[in-house]
Amino acid sequence: MNKHVNLALKTCKTSDHREQKMGSVLVRSGAVLGAEPNKKWNHAESRVLRPHLNCSGTTLYIMRENKKTSKPCPKCMIKIRLAGVSVIVYVDSKNKLVKEKVL
Repeated sequence: MNKHVNLALKTCKTSDHREQKMGSVLVRSGAVLGAEPNKKWNHAESRVLRPHLNCSGTTLYIMRENKKTSKPCPKCMIKIRLAGVSVIVYVDSKNKLVKEKVL
C-alpha cells in the first residue's frame, strides 16, 4: 500500500471523533505538506488545506479508519477545488482505492 495512504490511516487514529475517524494527507512531488485528522466538527480535508494558500499540483489522500468510503463530502469537494488540489485518493463504497483527477 502507498506510504501516503498508510500515513492517512495512521492520522485517523488521532481523531477525537467517536465513530467517524478520518485522516487527510496533502502531498506535492512526494513531499508531505500536512497531515490532519477530523476534530470535533472540522473535516480532515478542510483542516489539512487550511494553512496552504496554493495547493496546485498536490494530491490529497483521504482515509477513514473503519475502511468504509472516504470520498469527500460535497462541501469538502468545493474546498478541494477552490484550493487547487489536482488529485484526490480515497476509498469508494466497494472498498476500492480510487485515484481521481479534480476538475
